[in-house]
Amino acid sequence: MSATSEEADDRPSRVGVSALRVLVGDADEATLALLQSMLEIQGCEVFLARSGPEVIATAINQLPHLIIFEGLLPGMDGWSVCDVLAHVMEDTPLVFLSTQCGTADFLRAKESGASCCIPKPFRIGDLLKIIEPLAADLDRHSMRERLRTVGA
Repeated sequence: MSATSEEADDRPSRVGVSALRVLVGDADEATLALLQSMLEIQGCEVFLARSGPEVIATAINQLPHLIIFEGLLPGMDGWSVCDVLAHVMEDTPLVFLSTQCGTADFLRAKESGASCCIPKPFRIGDLLKIIEPLAADLDRHSMRERLRTVGA
């Protein structure tokens, strides 16, 4: 038995990773392409930025749920970007990627407001471990909102 389109519209849709809006900032085109492909395969909406100022502008304009960016961005380094975003987008997780794998670099990123730091080269699984809980949180929030509107 198939549902009519009206019945299908009344059912809550499954909200998951596909609801995540992710901003990726990196000067390396290969890294941007890899992250974009990986995130889109997971169903995320992806925004790309290639410089520090572009990461900040895109974050403010697109309001992503997650921002992943490189430490060595042209125009403004990742630590400075992190300082700005930590104040402007205070509830948005900031994931700092860097080839500078030293403890001091990652400590500096955390002090600048990064939620976590991942060394480059990174494993896709490391990023998915960050994305999946965010999707679950977004899913719970979305479900609470739907229940609130149904109960009103």
